[in-house]
Amino acid sequence: MPNVKVVNVAGATSDSQNARRVSELAGANAVPPALVHESVDLVLEAATGAAALEILPGIWNAGTDTVVISIGALLQPGLAARMSEFRAAGGRVIHPAGAIAGLDGVRAMAARGGLKEAGIMTTKTPASLRGAPYVVENGIELPDNVPMQVFSGNAREAAIGFPANVNVAAALSLAGIGPDATTVQIYSDPKAKVTAHVIHAEGDSGELEVRLKLKPSPGNPRTSYLAALSAISTLQELSQSINAAR
Repeated sequence: MPNVKVVNVAGATSDSQNARRVSELAGANAVPPALVHESVDLVLEAATGAAALEILPGIWNAGTDTVVISIGALLQPGLAARMSEFRAAGGRVIHPAGAIAGLDGVRAMAARGGLKEAGIMTTKTPASLRGAPYVVENGIELPDNVPMQVFSGNAREAAIGFPANVNVAAALSLAGIGPDATTVQIYSDPKAKVTAHVIHAEGDSGELEVRLKLKPSPGNPRTSYLAALSAISTLQELSQSINAAR
């Protein structure tokens, strides 16, 4: 991208082969996670929710702004509190819309406390949901021949149970009425060709419904290609503002 230079690349661990491969492609330095913020304007987190919990506090302690893709991690109480402190000190924590749309309308509905209800229904293939902590811990079998409801709860619970699948629910909750009041339903459908989201919000100003059908990321079927494109779009906007300020 014009005006964007990749300086450092870190993985979730110091010996990450993915980080080394990406650094070579980008002509950047492969560094341990604790050093990723050195000599940069901004850190883009795209590791995993677990890695974000470990790495982000150190980046914020160094005073470095961040773009966070693993939005579900920001719902964890400890990290949420640390994020609030960083923002209060003038730091920026930006979470792109990711694989979702309509958040501008949700924010507007919530601006003066007028948003009363918000929820999201997500449908994915069984393969993309297998291995999620909630599925494993509850011994849920996801058949390859019939659809089924896998989860019903709130966004905070969904972020814990499906850290690689429902950053969209976290994004909706942060834009609206919070993770404990935002409802989430997750379905497994063997016939699903794409990931489908239906977002619903209702308040004093009216009702909002957004439907999305998204293709999976070529390299990771657990997430949508739109999530990566959302990160690119965010970096493009930020690079313009950073370079304009110089």
